[in-house]
Amino acid sequence: MLEPPQTISAPPVQVAVWFWRASGTFAPVDVAVQRWQDGLSRGDPHDLVISHPTAGHGIRINGHDMHAAPVFAPGYLHEQIDWLREIDVLR
Repeated sequence: MLEPPQTISAPPVQVAVWFWRASGTFAPVDVAVQRWQDGLSRGDPHDLVISHPTAGHGIRINGHDMHAAPVFAPGYLHEQIDWLREIDVLR
């Protein structure tokens, strides 16, 4: 496996990365997820990588219709809020 770039291994801020549509895409999302996890594991313990294989662009599961209210992947909003609380952005 390739070493993650230095910018992944030591970002200057806390990081949360969400991946979507882990299957059926032109890019190997599972490889990207693993590389981000490997790289971020060397940094801040609050850095986070989460994959939502059923979601599309925007972590939505109801398509990208701008006229419809978004339906986000199950757990996405809770993960985001929990992470923001963990890093003391929300209380």
